[in-house]
Amino acid sequence: MNKLSLLRYSVWLFAFRMAYPIVAILVAMFLNFELGSSGISVIAPMFAAMIAGQRYGNQHGELIPPHEVNRFSRAALLVAILAEIVTSFAWGYIFMGNQFFEFITAAASADGKILMLAVFLIMIAMGYFAIRWGVTIGAKSALKAKLKQPAKGQ
Repeated sequence: MNKLSLLRYSVWLFAFRMAYPIVAILVAMFLNFELGSSGISVIAPMFAAMIAGQRYGNQHGELIPPHEVNRFSRAALLVAILAEIVTSFAWGYIFMGNQFFEFITAAASADGKILMLAVFLIMIAMGYFAIRWGVTIGAKSALKAKLKQPAKGQ
């Protein structure tokens, strides 16, 4: 049975998550335009899933079976949550130093925990469906590109 590469997905996801703040800062400095950060939690997993899906389509020349999409999406969502936590703490500490931990402690003890939990759960659901969509679209686009290529030897 052909499986999607969770390792490849993880590498791309961490690359997107670590590069985004740098890109956002450069865009703000040179183009005087502020990139929001809220969408990266869904966009990075979706792009990484698209790359994994394209790779699958190119290697196997077929669409990904639905059970494999479901399996991959669940595992990739766990990786995405871990990536969100690790990169958020890494960039938070890089930008704020020890004050970041004071900020996290204050945010955890503040009012509005239910709202924060609701937003977190919504982001998880959005991430899951973005991963499913991304991996499926990635494979479809790879197969469409293969169909448009002229046959070898012609």
